[in-house]
Amino acid sequence: MGDYAAAGEVLEVAMTSKLSDEDLADEEAVRAKVADLLKLGELKWRYRVVEEGQSPRDEAVHVLEEAQHYINEHIFRILEAEHQSPRHEIDEAKLAKHKEEMWADELSECCQGLALARLIFNGHREEDDTIHDYLQQALRLRESMRHKPKMADTHNSLGALAQRQKSYTKAEAAYRKSLDTRLSISPVTDKERAEKEQACAQSYTSLGNLYLEMDKLEQALESLKQAKDCYVKGFHETHPKVAWALEAEAKVYMKRKDLRAAQRCIDEAIDIRRSAQADGKELFNKELEKNHAARSEITARRSELSTKFQQTRKKAGMVTKMATLKAAGLAQPLLEK
Repeated sequence: MGDYAAAGEVLEVAMTSKLSDEDLADEEAVRAKVADLLKLGELKWRYRVVEEGQSPRDEAVHVLEEAQHYINEHIFRILEAEHQSPRHEIDEAKLAKHKEEMWADELSECCQGLALARLIFNGHREEDDTIHDYLQQALRLRESMRHKPKMADTHNSLGALAQRQKSYTKAEAAYRKSLDTRLSISPVTDKERAEKEQACAQSYTSLGNLYLEMDKLEQALESLKQAKDCYVKGFHETHPKVAWALEAEAKVYMKRKDLRAAQRCIDEAIDIRRSAQADGKELFNKELEKNHAARSEITARRSELSTKFQQTRKKAGMVTKMATLKAAGLAQPLLEK
């Protein structure tokens, strides 16, 4: 697994410098800065590479809004120079056209990240309209590029939003659209094949969690096993994303009362999460806490069931013994003693 914490520290240092007025007119300088900001933003919202006590949501939003600002400022400066007019007089259609033709990829990444930072870390629904708007902007830009993998990413995110809103039919349709798009991709290189596996794994994980929430346990388990298989093929057996599938599988087994299988999945997930930790970083602390709590619950339930089983066996043994003695005419004298 890549060293996310170290990568984040390198980018944080690079981000201390700001673009000058001269830089903002230089497309190459803006693209380089935005690329670093997008990487840093993803590290914050996806892998939670923030200092303890910091909010991955707030830190990611701050970084991604800065990237968005640089792009917009650069575009305005270019159009102002081209049309010899102040920005408030620049035609909205020309502005949109320039964004779509020159900056669709970067702007779609900004919108996608700004949506997911809110979607992942908000337990309330007050920002749903903002999340939906950002995702629709990202989808339009990605459709304009005809970029199937990124279109699928956004469809998957729209499914996640619908699931949070308990719109299960809508969520399943979006997840299926994402998966179908990903399955339709024809990779050529080993890198492309790995990326396809990784993307399909996300769709299968999303479907598995949805079916779990809907109590469709067989469908959930089938999807999650496919997810784990794809994650291993796309990454490796100890990548953090493999833990996502394992943690969801454990929940399915818990609902099916297969505690042994649930504990096996949780133990595997804990090992993976531990290997991904770094001193002083948030990373997967919350997941580890949840996994340890789940393992404690599973262990307690298994112990309780074991105790009940032993008591039942002991009681059954006593009943059998009494029946045998009774049949031999010895039960009453034995009881009288």
